[in-house]
Amino acid sequence: MYCPNCASQEFDVLVDGSGRCRYCGTIIPGVAKPAPNVFEQQLNNIGTNFQTGKRDKIVALLLTFFLGGFGAQYFYYGEYVKGVLCLIFCWTFIPAIWAFIHFIILLTMSDAQFNAKYNAPNR
Repeated sequence: MYCPNCASQEFDVLVDGSGRCRYCGTIIPGVAKPAPNVFEQQLNNIGTNFQTGKRDKIVALLLTFFLGGFGAQYFYYGEYVKGVLCLIFCWTFIPAIWAFIHFIILLTMSDAQFNAKYNAPNR
């Protein structure tokens, strides 16, 4: 739909369902706000997991498998003391052995269990 005065396609939807042209202010009855395109929705969703603090099981598995000997998964969970201890003792390979065990535990854990443990509201 185009504005009859300025041919703009951008409208602000009012409470009664009519629209106000963003450029000239003309009120047009029966204007519906168009849905954002897929690209805009994806741009709006970037970083939402980081902003909400929601941890992803796949990311945790990858960190545990590839960087578990250095405690990267603990930094991801927000358990910084464990992460620093893994960094201090990484030369002993004990954190690597524990990371492998932790990887198996994460692999067999259901999504509901993972969310209950690592995405709980009190975390």
